[in-house]
Amino acid sequence: MIKTILIFCSIICIFSLNTEACSTFLLEKGNQFLLAKSYDWIVEDGLVIVNKRYIAKQAMTSDHPMQWISKYGSIIFTQAGRELPMGGMNETGLAIELMWLDDTTYPLPDSRSTVYELQWIQYQLDTASSVKEILASDNVLRIDRNSKSLIHFIVVDNSGNRAIIEFIDGQMIAHEQSEMQAPVLTNNTYQTSLEFLKEHQGFGGEKTPLEGFASLDRFVRISTLLQEFSLSTESANMVSAFRILSSVANFEETNGEEASFENMELLMRAKWNIVYDISNKKIHFLTGNHQKVRTIRLNAFDFDGDTDVQVLDIQAPLIGDVSHHFIPYSYEINRNLIDRYYQQVPFLRELPDEIRELTARYPETTYFVGR
Repeated sequence: MIKTILIFCSIICIFSLNTEACSTFLLEKGNQFLLAKSYDWIVEDGLVIVNKRYIAKQAMTSDHPMQWISKYGSIIFTQAGRELPMGGMNETGLAIELMWLDDTTYPLPDSRSTVYELQWIQYQLDTASSVKEILASDNVLRIDRNSKSLIHFIVVDNSGNRAIIEFIDGQMIAHEQSEMQAPVLTNNTYQTSLEFLKEHQGFGGEKTPLEGFASLDRFVRISTLLQEFSLSTESANMVSAFRILSSVANFEETNGEEASFENMELLMRAKWNIVYDISNKKIHFLTGNHQKVRTIRLNAFDFDGDTDVQVLDIQAPLIGDVSHHFIPYSYEINRNLIDRYYQQVPFLRELPDEIRELTARYPETTYFVGR
């Protein structure tokens, strides 16, 4: 019964990720790196959570669950509950985001320890400071084959090293920096996307980029825009990242006003637009119903494990630097998010309360072990 319930926990994100409309890319110049993500879905609710160092954890899986102690603090975004991130960045500047990928097949059982697909992100943010370390973790860790969300990942560290990580035919496939003609990820395999890109102007082909919102069209459009944008000041870089995100979402600018750092007036279908400023260790985000830029500074937080885990409602009506608006985490906050999310997703409404309760209580299995 417990295994069945835990499998249901990973079902939470099946449809939330399978929107065929999410996009992620890396904007870079010199030693400036910004990882940007557009998340399109029907639910906007979510939490931003500050995770701590020196916390002992065991994966939610029942098949050789991975055990670890967090080495780094991190800030993550989630709709599924604490310890189940949909993306985030740790205090070293390592950022991870995901996209849906129908071609995903996770590994068959072997001697390696397991995590579910979303907890794979938390494990990496907890334990790694570089892309090299993430890739090396494949020797000891696998995503449990019972994971139901079919996803691939883009990872970037504070040196600008990056990789696309996919699980194809049960094997991890990593496209590292030397193979990444375009640092973009949508909803096809990276190899398929790259081959399509090479058919277009500016990348060796003759085709003109299309204005559609299909995965491959978005891949080409973003890749083309990345060639045109130039980075300058910190605020201008952030605006450039949001402008590219807006090109792959249904939106219109209000009152014909120019978008700016303080006022990104975009009417978007995207529920979340997130920009990780890796170089400056900041995170900027917008939401569909509250289209003002909010900024989180990682250096504003104490990541020691003997301090409270902190949370922020992603829909809180705030603007500007929100680093000091986080409040202590509680079971009630986690459970409330899970209840709101389940209620808004039709196929989740009738799942038994036991599933919600198990997910909401899972963080209570983690504990501080000291420095």
